[in-house]
Amino acid sequence: MTEVASSVGHFGEPFFMDRPGGLDDPFADLARYRQDCPVYYHPALDQWFVFRYDDVAALLRDERLSADRMKGFVDQAPEAVRGDLRSIEPLLRSWVLMRDGADHARLRKLINIGFNATAVQALLPCIEQAANTLLNGLEGRPASTSAQTTPSCCRPMCSRTSSACRRRIVTASCSGRSTSSTSSTSSRSPSTAPRA
Repeated sequence: MTEVASSVGHFGEPFFMDRPGGLDDPFADLARYRQDCPVYYHPALDQWFVFRYDDVAALLRDERLSADRMKGFVDQAPEAVRGDLRSIEPLLRSWVLMRDGADHARLRKLINIGFNATAVQALLPCIEQAANTLLNGLEGRPASTSAQTTPSCCRPMCSRTSSACRRRIVTASCSGRSTSSTSSTSSRSPSTAPRA
């Protein structure tokens, strides 16, 4: 039997991410770690946690570090799922969160076409219409029914919203609009901006 690493955190109690409900309201825990343990290695997850903004911002700009989380990921996964992971690894490697440098900046620029403040504001009527339609579908259900856990509400809402975003990105890309013509982002260069 494989031994499971302890989930005890720096303060001798369960690490808040391992505690049931720990992520529901993590702010007191985050403040405590920021104050007394700003960099913490958690053996149960085999991960480092960095809690202070300035430290995180510095790490995001440090070229010695990489966003490529796929390096070694497949080989470290349980043998039973390695084949499946290898088949989707090229897709995962293409995600903006897994890219560094010029590749990351290029993908982030494309994403920004559909996800800047102006573009998201333009989606508001579509989002409101989708929400109202789906909420109207909940009428007549027992009061104890949670819209959060209702598959007939949550999945369609996400799907309709992401479809509207995709249409916006494709329309802007096909019309030749650049990020600068639709964006209200800061003037920081991609090399100094935190990754999306």
